[in-house]
Amino acid sequence: MSKYEIENVKLKAPKFDRKDLEYAMTYRYACKKFDSAKKISDDDWQGILTAARLSPTSLGFEAYQLLVIQNPEIREKMKAYGWGIQAGLEASHFVVFLTRKKVDLEFDSPYVRYIQEEVKQLPAEVDAIYKEKYAQFTTEDYKTFESDRAAFDWSSKQAYIVMANMMTMAAYEGLDSCALE
Repeated sequence: MSKYEIENVKLKAPKFDRKDLEYAMTYRYACKKFDSAKKISDDDWQGILTAARLSPTSLGFEAYQLLVIQNPEIREKMKAYGWGIQAGLEASHFVVFLTRKKVDLEFDSPYVRYIQEEVKQLPAEVDAIYKEKYAQFTTEDYKTFESDRAAFDWSSKQAYIVMANMMTMAAYEGLDSCALE
């Protein structure tokens, strides 16, 4: 069985207690002051990263990249580049989302080719269908490639999905978080 076939096997949906997730969502708030003495455990951090990895993105292209900034000097230099960023500088982990540029997201770009061929390992006929649908999506349906700004906006939306899932997982673990722009 190929990786493509394994990933497309429908798993039986687990039955969770909705109240656990509702409690986590109620707990979650935009923390404005972090305790620099408190550190996220490796186990909890891996859970948050797993939430990021498992988050859905349009066509699975993951139009973003994550940077975890732990160096205090770099964090200090970042103050000038983000509104409200001071709130997160004392956090245990400081995650920056970088969005990919339009040139990286074109179907024949090295990045998208890597996703299609190495990560997804799609058969050529499936890849051809993706290419056709992606061209329609990016040029006709959503016009994500009509400008660099349109591509940035689309990539940012993909990043927000991932960020929200990471923050939900943090809340589920009883950890504070805050989204900063």
